[in-house]
Amino acid sequence: MTGDRQGQISVDLDGPYRLFFVVANDPIPLLPDGGLDWDKVTAIEIVEIGDPHG
Repeated sequence: MTGDRQGQISVDLDGPYRLFFVVANDPIPLLPDGGLDWDKVTAIEIVEIGDPHG
């Protein structure tokens, strides 16, 4: 994501709501191309559950 949500990932929930989280592994597991290595993600931190438009 960009702006004030840079580094966060979001997932659609019911209605207008989204779950915003960050990967909590230290270090963050990355692929050689710089993408996130989801197979090695073992922890997340929930930042917010809310309506990003309201």
